[in-house]
Amino acid sequence: MEVQSFNTIFFIVFGLIAFVMIMGIVKTIGAGLSNQAAERVQRSCKVVDKRSRVRGGSGDFSASTYYYITFEFGGELVLAKQIHN
Repeated sequence: MEVQSFNTIFFIVFGLIAFVMIMGIVKTIGAGLSNQAAERVQRSCKVVDKRSRVRGGSGDFSASTYYYITFEFGGELVLAKQIHN
């Protein structure tokens, strides 16, 4: 009786983890396909701000640097790019 309940719980937990992983993969593929199908727009712009943020790096931990660029498209400001280093 104990073994059967353990097996049931194990397969339920395993199934939930597998389901979450599969849904994540499906969402990632869907977003990629949506981005590929989107119309490419080319407009002139001006870079108005460049910022960076450093996280971590204390002790034995590695640091990550994030770069942000703000563009201006005809008076409209858009934070368009986050670049990971």
